[in-house]
Amino acid sequence: MEAHRHRYGKRPPKDRQLTYDIAVQDEHAAWRQWLDDQLALLPDQASEAPANKVWLDEHFWPVNFELATGAGLRAAGLRTVYEEVWDGMSPDWTVLSDSGTPLAFVEVHTDMPAPETFGQMRAWHGLVERIKEIPVPVLLQLASAKPVSPPDPGTAKKIAQDLRRELLSGRPGSTFWTQGYTFLVMQDPRREVAAKLGMHACFDPPSSRAGSVTA
Repeated sequence: MEAHRHRYGKRPPKDRQLTYDIAVQDEHAAWRQWLDDQLALLPDQASEAPANKVWLDEHFWPVNFELATGAGLRAAGLRTVYEEVWDGMSPDWTVLSDSGTPLAFVEVHTDMPAPETFGQMRAWHGLVERIKEIPVPVLLQLASAKPVSPPDPGTAKKIAQDLRRELLSGRPGSTFWTQGYTFLVMQDPRREVAAKLGMHACFDPPSSRAGSVTA
């Protein structure tokens, strides 16, 4: 937590890693404790690699899934070792017999997006954080049925300025057109959405691979 705060805390939210909130916010303390508990079950040398990678955006989910797989194997009463080398190969997990011989090798595969997709995710995250500064409790989505490229930082700044002006005008509509993007105001009739958001706008960005996804 201290390392993440020291490295990223002084940056504006739009410039932080995607994992920053999970690494430092109180609401995710139980998740961090679970990670600590899982890493503590591994020998020091074996735990070093996942501990160093877990807070990097590109490795966060693979490490979580690997540790969760180990937890599942142990919960089933199986004896396991992590990244043990067998004939030059090191599967994620090896299930051992009572005598220490391998019974099964378990390799965890995480379907990860291409590296450039992480750049798109960070770009959308930057727009999310800019829009969050608008003190109007609405949920915004893009009107798009296919993948859309995120705006560059300069365009994101202009989008946030345009949306702020419109939302604070006192006559906001349900559709906004700005900088080549169409934004929709998604409003729950009972205002449950607004109540959960608090007094700020929330932008639900499209998937960098699938486009806009409805409930």
